[in-house]
Amino acid sequence: MKSGSASLAVLRMLALGISVLVLQSCAVQNEASAVANADGSGRADTVLIAHDGGDYASLKEALASAPEEVTRFILKAGIYTEWDIMVERPASIIGAGAESTIIQGAAEPGTAPDRIFTIAEGVDALIQDVTIRHGVATKILRRGGGILNLGTLRLADSRVMDNAALYGVGMDNRGRATVSGCLFSGNTGLTMNQEEVITGVGCTGSGGGIKNEPGAILTMTSTEVSGNSTNRKGGGIFVACESRATIYDCVIKGNRSGDPGGGIHVRGDLVLVGCTVTGNTAVSGADGIENMGFLDFSGNTIQDNDRVNLENRNYTGRGIYGQGFVGIDEGNRIGK
Repeated sequence: MKSGSASLAVLRMLALGISVLVLQSCAVQNEASAVANADGSGRADTVLIAHDGGDYASLKEALASAPEEVTRFILKAGIYTEWDIMVERPASIIGAGAESTIIQGAAEPGTAPDRIFTIAEGVDALIQDVTIRHGVATKILRRGGGILNLGTLRLADSRVMDNAALYGVGMDNRGRATVSGCLFSGNTGLTMNQEEVITGVGCTGSGGGIKNEPGAILTMTSTEVSGNSTNRKGGGIFVACESRATIYDCVIKGNRSGDPGGGIHVRGDLVLVGCTVTGNTAVSGADGIENMGFLDFSGNTIQDNDRVNLENRNYTGRGIYGQGFVGIDEGNRIGK
């Protein structure tokens, strides 16, 4: 072999070796990056919350202190005892699963100093794969023991359980909320105190699981609202005047109210599609659905409730009652 050819061959071998080393290095870096991203680290927009080994030990601290570019707050599995968590920045709050990532106001229900979450006005937030429990709304108005939403909230694959408030016990929505794959259960309405009676606070209704306040918009899919209670209206859900709610493929069962609407009380506009409303009770008025607003409903099963009222569709006996209006009424099974 000529010396020139030999030199060229050596150069080619060296280049090939360098290329292999570069490719191997990139593969290792990519693998490390993938592992890092799996636990929430390795990204400039992400912080990890954990009791040990995280960037922050609490979600409340992370939201208050993380750099402005951080928008993803990843919680490792564990029980986090926190309350009055203010979400005042764009945030995606993601747990390791509702069964394993629990955010609680206190170890025991009814003992927390305050609610769990407040989503501030003008803020977009995602809460996913967590349990929110044992919050208590303690400030005047006492709305939203689990969540008070004033902004735009997406709540997904989460549980809102065993909270206490006067209104909107699980969630009080005063903005825009999209709920999917969630459970609202065991939330309990409080009794008005003397100051609230004097000032008239609370006269428009309750909502043991969810209250949709005037002007608010709620979209809910594949969610169960069960075993909630309130001393006033809407043991499961209260849709207030001048609010809109669209509920698809949900289960509203076993809720209780002191006033009409054990399952749902409607004062605003409600679209109800493909849902099951069953086993709800009210001390007075409709046990299933009390409609005092406007209702479009189709493909629902509304059974094993005492009364359901719709004024111009006066279903007596088991399901719907009220003095509201009905638009679409198709394919519903109402009765025992």
